[in-house]
Order: sequence, then C-alpha cells, then structure tokens
Amino acid sequence: NNGFDGLYEGFDYNTKTNGGWARVKGFEANYQQQFSFLPGWLGGFGAFANYTRLVTRGTFTGTVIVDKLSNFTPIASNVGLSYIRSKLTLRGQLNYVGERLVSYNALPALWQFQEQRSTVDVSAKYQLNPRLGLFIDAFNVFNEKNFIYQGLGTRPVNSQYYGTRLSGGITGRF
Repeated sequence: NNGFDGLYEGFDYNTKTNGGWARVKGFEANYQQQFSFLPGWLGGFGAFANYTRLVTRGTFTGTVIVDKLSNFTPIASNVGLSYIRSKLTLRGQLNYVGERLVSYNALPALWQFQEQRSTVDVSAKYQLNPRLGLFIDAFNVFNEKNFIYQGLGTRPVNSQYYGTRLSGGITGRF
C-alpha cells in the first residue's frame, strides 16, 4: 500500500515542507550631517554612519531552536566622510559586516560561517551640467578576502580574493 490504493506504483513521491519558523528582531541607527556651518571650502565636508543589529531565533526543521539563522547578518555598519562642493562630490567609507551563518546542518560542527570583514569604498563624481555627470567608484579598495569556515575558524572551506572592483561612466537625466 503506497497510500494511493496501489495507484502510481513505481513512481516516486516528492513533497516540500516549510523549514521551520523564525523570529527576527533588530535595531538600526543612521546619522548624516553636512558641515556647511564651517567657513569656506571646509563647509563641503560631511560625515555619515549607520549601524544595524539583528537578533534571530528559530528552527530549520524539527523542534531544535537555534540562535543563528543562515544568511542573516547580525551586525553591519558603515562610517564615512564626504566632500560636496559645487560640481564635485567625493566619498570614502569603511564597511563592516559581522560573522554570519551561511550554511546550516543538523550537526553544529558542520555549520559554515562567513568571517567578519571590513572593506573600504571610494567614489568621485563631477557634474558637467544639470543633466550630465561623470563618475568613478572603487569597491573593496584593499582587496579584503571573503573567508568561509566550517564549525571552527581553523577549518577553512573557501577563501577568495575578488580584487578591487572599479566602475565608471556617465550619468544623465533626460
């Protein structure tokens, strides 16, 4: 008896179920200020920062409750300086991403984590006229590695350097 009164014998039965439940709580703070009160060219400087903190709790399957859910980044933040004056905009920022679970397994020793990392990005933009501008951006300026480990940080699974990514071009409003 295959549950279908003998019909469909020899066929495979596949089904999908939800992987459990999750609860996510968080906090986010953001600050941005242009220092236009400073005299002369110094008035073009500005600063910005943000911080995000997530607390997760849930199950993947079954009834075991865990405090780390895959692909949720518990801590992330950015801090940077800008200079905006006339037609020129310059920005530099430090990005931080905390350690995060990227692959869950019923055995915690087989969990895979992406290591915390910090990267630096810079950008420049020059507005030629109200409709046309030029820009160049550099991401991960110091070529920080992307490192994934299993269980303990001493068991690497993947370590990659993606290099510094450059992009540039023309922006337009039509």
